[in-house]
Amino acid sequence: MRRIELPNPNTNREHVCYRNQLQPEYEFEPEELKSVYQRHEAELLATAEQEAWGYLLDCGAWDSGPGEDFPCAAEMTGEWYVGRTGLKRLNDRIYGYIYMRFLGHYPPPTVRLPVDDYLGMDYTFYYDPETDTFEFDGFNTDAI
Repeated sequence: MRRIELPNPNTNREHVCYRNQLQPEYEFEPEELKSVYQRHEAELLATAEQEAWGYLLDCGAWDSGPGEDFPCAAEMTGEWYVGRTGLKRLNDRIYGYIYMRFLGHYPPPTVRLPVDDYLGMDYTFYYDPETDTFEFDGFNTDAI
């Protein structure tokens, strides 16, 4: 798997997709949580990618052919990007998320791009300010 960076600035916090090539949508509530995220961004992305890789291995993505099961490794490009990410204070906890978007191949005839969004993974975690550490909470997947 390889993370890609999309080129277009997302100054209006618009929905991100491969077609519009917008950079991630960031959400920090309150705004001072942005610096916490930035300090830990590399480790959070590495953990999210590791969890995604484990999921794809465990779900049998490499065991099926195109059109048989979802997700299917043969339909994926191996590339992913961040669609949105952020940290929020909810009650007395700090909750975070990273929404990863994986690309897939779409052979003709299709209305989609030849390479387009395929699989979404919403990775969630909690932050402990006392230890300055993040704890992985889980993830959800969706077809996109």
